[in-house]
Amino acid sequence: SGSREVRSSYCGVSISSLGRLFLGKRFIRQQCLIAPCVPCTKMAELHERLSVVITTSPIRSNPATMMIEELFESFKLCPGLAECPKVVVCDGCNVADKEKYRDGKVTEDQAAKYAAFCDALEKLAEEVWSRTTIVRMPERIGFAHAAYAGLQHVETELVTVVQHDLFFVREVDYTSLCDTLMQHSGKVNYITLPGPKHLTLQQDVLSKYGIRCEFTTEFGPRLLPVIYWFDKTHVCKTSWYKSFVYGGGSGV
Repeated sequence: SGSREVRSSYCGVSISSLGRLFLGKRFIRQQCLIAPCVPCTKMAELHERLSVVITTSPIRSNPATMMIEELFESFKLCPGLAECPKVVVCDGCNVADKEKYRDGKVTEDQAAKYAAFCDALEKLAEEVWSRTTIVRMPERIGFAHAAYAGLQHVETELVTVVQHDLFFVREVDYTSLCDTLMQHSGKVNYITLPGPKHLTLQQDVLSKYGIRCEFTTEFGPRLLPVIYWFDKTHVCKTSWYKSFVYGGGSGV
C-alpha cells in the first residue's frame, strides 16, 4: 500500500518514522503520544509532582465565573488533580468598536466585564480554591504566550495545560501518565488527552501522510503516537516544555 508503519518500538529507526512536526520556526522530531482516558490504577503524591496551568480569555458570559468553576469541579474526576498547584493565566484584551473574541478584541463594556471576571477569580483563589495563583496579563498575548507565562509560576517537575472550556468528563489516571513521562524521558515527552477530533486521527494521518500509527502499551498506559502538536489538554515535563517547546527558534 506504500504506507509507513509506526511500530510499538520507539528506539532507533522506529521513532524516526514518526516524521517531523513544524513548531514555530523549527522542525522537531515528534515523540508525542495521545492517551485514552483510563481508570485510576494507583495513587501517589501527585500534588508534589504536577501543576495545572489554566488559560482563560474574554468570553460573552463575563463577568460570570460559572464555566471556569465547572472546570475546577471537573478536576475532582481525576484522583489527586484538584489538590495540585494551579495557575490561572488571564490573557489580556484589546478594546475595539466591535468584539471578536478569538482575536481578543472586545468593546469597552466587555473589557470592564472581563476585568470584573478576573477580580472574581482572584476572590475565588483566596476564599474557595486551594493552591491557586491568578496571573493577569496586561495585554493580549494569545494562548501560546499565556501558557508560557503560566509555566514561569510552575515549580513542579510536570505540568498539565488546560483551556478554560475543556472540562474533564471522566476519570483520568494522571499518576500513571506522570510515571510514564518520568520513566521514559526522551522517548515520551508529551501526552495529550483525546477529544472528538482524535477519533479519526489514525485514518487521517494514514491518508494524508502514509504513516500508520498504532496503539502501544510499551510505556505503561495504552498510547497512540501522533505527528501533530495538539494544544488541547496535555501533560509534559516542565523542563522539556521550557527548553524544547519554548526554546530558541520556537517563535515564543
